[in-house]
Amino acid sequence: MTDLSLSGDDRLLKILRIIAWSLVAVLLALPAIAMAGGAEVQWGPEDFIAATLLLGGSGLVVELLVRVSRDWNYRIAAVLATFGALFTLWANLAVGIVGNEDNAINIGYYLIVPLLALGATLARLKPAGMAATCRTAATLYIGMGIAAFAAGQGEPAPFIIGIHALFVTIFMGAGQLFQRATGR
Repeated sequence: MTDLSLSGDDRLLKILRIIAWSLVAVLLALPAIAMAGGAEVQWGPEDFIAATLLLGGSGLVVELLVRVSRDWNYRIAAVLATFGALFTLWANLAVGIVGNEDNAINIGYYLIVPLLALGATLARLKPAGMAATCRTAATLYIGMGIAAFAAGQGEPAPFIIGIHALFVTIFMGAGQLFQRATGR
């Protein structure tokens, strides 16, 4: 039964929420299915717990942030920034962004996520402050890339440059969308 009292935006948001949470469920089920099929995937309980916390926590953050503003620039920026934070943690936990997951330089990437949370808190989730926070995260990625090369950890160079460019693009894009949400 369709709820006719919902506006077009609310209906779209409801559909997107169902799709997003279904995607989280599928992503959590895939490793279990792969393990049952005899694939080389070997996840332990701790891997499923970490994945559930990362994906579920990210989903809850998005749920909160899309309720802050009805502006779609803000909402898309919130999803983009949350995805950037999630991908930072996931990639760093799985294989490490620079070298392998045990490389000491990767600690710096872990620090970007709480700095994003701190920036969002200090900004009180207002779009201008969120824009500045995302731009700061992008700048930190540039700095981390430079630090990786300075420490002799920039190999393979195309991968290191590419992954940093991806994160810079994600956070600069989110920052630009948050800026648009200010109406200026």
